[in-house]
This record gives sequence, structure tokens and C-alpha cells, in this order.
Amino acid sequence: MSEPHRPRAKYVIGPDGSPLTIADLPAPGTKRWVIRRKAEVVAAVRGGLLSLEEACSRYTLPAVSAVRRLRRPRFVPFVNRLETMHRANFAQ
Repeated sequence: MSEPHRPRAKYVIGPDGSPLTIADLPAPGTKRWVIRRKAEVVAAVRGGLLSLEEACSRYTLPAVSAVRRLRRPRFVPFVNRLETMHRANFAQ
């Protein structure tokens, strides 16, 4: 299932509040995934910088269907907690 086509954003607001472009994203061969890098990819997908399919391909993530499960209502509180913890780390 592919997402509906929408225009690609030139930049999005990253998890730390700064502009995030394709050039700012982790390199495709990244092996060490710290929370910041994960949050940047999530922000890029949510903001339209990358499609979910592009992110899965670029970073060899699990199948799109597995990633989509995280969007289910029961996982939302968990994802929100991760984002809140990440923002708190940047505030210190």
C-alpha cells in the first residue's frame, strides 16, 4: 500500500526545533541508531520530506506494514513518550 502522493517538502522542523533537510538526515548506511537519528527520520516522514517507503528503503527498515503498525492507537502513547523524552534531552 502506498501513501497518497503529496508534494515533497524542502525542509521540515526536526525534533529539536531546527530545520531539517534531506542532507541533514542520517547517512543511508548508518549502523548506530541513537534516539536523535530515529527522531529525525520520523520527523522527515511525518513532515513529508521522505515517504515511509523511501525511509524504509533508504535505511533498510522492516517492511512498511510493520512500521505502519506503530501508528495504531495502542502504540501512540509509547511513541509520544519517546518523543517527549527526546525533547527533554535537548532541553537540558
